[in-house]
Amino acid sequence: MRTVLANLLLRQGCARRPLTAKCIAAAALLILPSLTACSGVRTSGNPDFSLGAASTYAWSPTSPSEGSNDAELPWDEFASAIGDGLRARGLEAVSAAEADVLVLLDLAIQERLKNNDPYFNLVVAERYEEGLLTLELQRRGKPEDNWIGERRHRLRTTAETFGGGLSTDWNKLDGPRDWRVAELVEQTLSRLP
Repeated sequence: MRTVLANLLLRQGCARRPLTAKCIAAAALLILPSLTACSGVRTSGNPDFSLGAASTYAWSPTSPSEGSNDAELPWDEFASAIGDGLRARGLEAVSAAEADVLVLLDLAIQERLKNNDPYFNLVVAERYEEGLLTLELQRRGKPEDNWIGERRHRLRTTAETFGGGLSTDWNKLDGPRDWRVAELVEQTLSRLP
């Protein structure tokens, strides 16, 4: 990265003279994409969505967090952290009929398999669980005016197999799921427009 940036700045003539707007713009084009990709949050929805005029929020009546009995998923912890994050951004919780913005929350656990290079790793393959947080904010009465943030996070390794032979036996692991609720919610809400 450093070499690419240095070469670009040399081509723009920025190496031996004071920084100009052209030099700063060239450096920003290289640096900014790498900084924005760090959060791991994928966003979609209406590009014009903004919380600017909103002052209230409520959980959508169709949100799976309402009345969910799936004991494996930490619905209450996520709902509490999301509520705290929205209140910190100046939104007040009200009933769904009065809210400017409706909040939908979805959580899922997906099984994944990762194959490693046996030449460089003792663990040849591992099975792991990945948690998916999907948070959608939409204007009440206008579901097309929305913002969606998705954040994936590795929760735990459930099994692994070792190299050094022809064995494909899986060693089962049973550790707790590490949801990192506050971190995932803050990273997701930080991408709100």
